[in-house]
Amino acid sequence: MKSPLLKLPFSRHRHSPQSFPKFVLLVVLILVFFTKITLYDALVASSAGAADEDAAAYFVNLTECDIFRGKWKWDSEMPYYTNKNCFTIQEHQNCLKYGRPDLSFLKWRWKPESCELPRFDAARFLNLVRHKSLAFVGDSLARNHMQSLLCVLSKTYLLRILYLKALILLFFTIISLYKPSFLHPNPYKVSFSPTSDPPLSSSSSSSSSSSSSSSSSPFPPNSNSISLVKECNIFKGEWIWDPEMPYYTNMTCFMIQEHQNCIKYGKPDLNFLKWKWKPEGCKLPRFDPERFLDLMRNRSLAFVGDSLARNHMQSLMCLLSKVEHPKDISDSRDPNFKRMIFRSYGFTILIFWSPFLIKAHEIDSNGPTHTGLWNLYLDEADDNWASQISRFDYIIMSASNWFTRSSMFYEKGRLVGCHYCLDDNVTDLTLRYSHRMAFRTALRTINELNFKGKMILRTVSPSHFENGEWNKGGNCMRTWPFRSNDTRLEGLEAEFYNMQVEEFREAEKEARKKGVKLMLMDTTEAMLLRPDGHPSRYGHRANEKVTLYNDCVHWCLPGPIDVWNDMLLQMLRV
Repeated sequence: MKSPLLKLPFSRHRHSPQSFPKFVLLVVLILVFFTKITLYDALVASSAGAADEDAAAYFVNLTECDIFRGKWKWDSEMPYYTNKNCFTIQEHQNCLKYGRPDLSFLKWRWKPESCELPRFDAARFLNLVRHKSLAFVGDSLARNHMQSLLCVLSKTYLLRILYLKALILLFFTIISLYKPSFLHPNPYKVSFSPTSDPPLSSSSSSSSSSSSSSSSSPFPPNSNSISLVKECNIFKGEWIWDPEMPYYTNMTCFMIQEHQNCIKYGKPDLNFLKWKWKPEGCKLPRFDPERFLDLMRNRSLAFVGDSLARNHMQSLMCLLSKVEHPKDISDSRDPNFKRMIFRSYGFTILIFWSPFLIKAHEIDSNGPTHTGLWNLYLDEADDNWASQISRFDYIIMSASNWFTRSSMFYEKGRLVGCHYCLDDNVTDLTLRYSHRMAFRTALRTINELNFKGKMILRTVSPSHFENGEWNKGGNCMRTWPFRSNDTRLEGLEAEFYNMQVEEFREAEKEARKKGVKLMLMDTTEAMLLRPDGHPSRYGHRANEKVTLYNDCVHWCLPGPIDVWNDMLLQMLRV
């Protein structure tokens, strides 16, 4: 896409070579004069509104304060925007996208010596230049300035911005090639390319989405999650810097698998460990392993799901191992079915591998997409966990990623459809159908068996692949959390999330009648904001020959996933 810049009202064909430089100089002088006039108009408009107390409080008196002399100070609320919500950032300036390791440079704000420089107010700026134009005249740094302004404005307004790349200033562009950044290329830059494409939904849909993202969470209201902790929704908030994090390291926990050991395998920026979840209306206490073990004395907790359920269990074991190391009392050596006990507390943790939650058999290890072909029995719960729930006091259930695999759907023993089976004689009902029916069956089973403990359903854990899918070079090299208005849950993950919440709400209605206790652990929003917390390529040695893809699904240990146990402890106390 071409850069959205206005064309100059002349071309080479209309002027002789001798007159062309003079003409360019004339245009530059006219534009400079025009810019001074518009800036003067803006100052007049500002003076006219000086009577407004709010405006008087906002603007700095430049005769009393030199705003150009001062120091940079730390500001946790910076930056104004990210590369996810500005479409004018060029690729070679997109440091977040290309993995600049330390993004602390974003957290500094200019402080003049004798006054406060107010934060940029986009609405005030646009009102000040209403029906006016602003020209940037210069080289690529002038363009850099213009792009910064467009990013902070971020909303459509009647503002005309003209950028003129004047030939008379070409010398300054050439001399910049001999600066260190050219002689010693920065690995977090890419070659120059035109301005990034704007978001696809740039028409009416963009205005509605922007308004919704600024006023509320991208997730539908969840009355169940709000009621989990009195007077505070612990699932809605922001990540804040906490120098006391993490709770543990890879040297103090024996449960960390190699592909999640990001510290061991050289993840370059470990700032991802220094963030703590802060709910909007309260403070989420740090996980207290002794309090947790006391609360769970002589009880059992079962994790049911896929590898992310195991990821969660391992995080909990790492946290608890600061108090006591558990003993493995598993009936088999299968790592997918483990039983561990903290003998001093009589507390047992179990993990049941059940990636679909329902009965499932792999019938072809290759399949149409080389990820296997499965028979899914949509109306039958997986007996591996369903047959043993009477032994559990608590169940944490989760699933989503395995439903993308090609599969055949059975109900009442009869083939009813499939997902990407490539069989013309079978209706493709899509993975959405199997996902919804699997959760419906699993939750119905909990109700029908009159489970006497508490069942916790954990919602979708978002992945963060960029620049390609998981098997097409996708990666996750960001080193900083998003803020809540920087991104939205989209695509299949948004559909899965909505389905899980809907099925939970329906099951909860039936559960209330039977006295069964269901709880929703709505971790999706918090984890959506942590693209920096995945192993990516740092799950093995750099020169090691492995068949693993970049992992932007699972979470580093220690890492953002530890907050699930902060939340879990609060939920168990209700």
